[in-house]
Amino acid sequence: MVELQENKVEVVPEKKEALFKMPTYDLADSYTLTIQKNGVTLCTLTFNAQGQLANIDFSTTKSYRLKSDVSAYQFTVTGLSEATNYGYSFKALNANKAVLKEYAGSFTTKNENGSGGSTQGGGEVEGSGQGGQ
Repeated sequence: MVELQENKVEVVPEKKEALFKMPTYDLADSYTLTIQKNGVTLCTLTFNAQGQLANIDFSTTKSYRLKSDVSAYQFTVTGLSEATNYGYSFKALNANKAVLKEYAGSFTTKNENGSGGSTQGGGEVEGSGQGGQ
């Protein structure tokens, strides 16, 4: 399992991919990671309680690949565009699919020469964690 510096999503953007490190939640039955570009959902990744990829829903016709690193709760999303801003949300869900915790932020991939790239947010969304506990 990956150790996070804080209880938030960490994103490490590269030119055409981004590494996500996602917090775990003891009561979670599953997790979703949604990637957006210009407000349009590109894909939604669903993980089981152990952090293993269970499903990918591509919301566009473009193909995105997901490669898993050795540790659970850490995934690299590939097939992104260089020097492009993306938004994301990460949710921990209970068995009834109610949101226990939600995190949101954005990131910009690096440009062609490998410079640039940034992340914003990644913290818990206010009002999350109500999930019918």
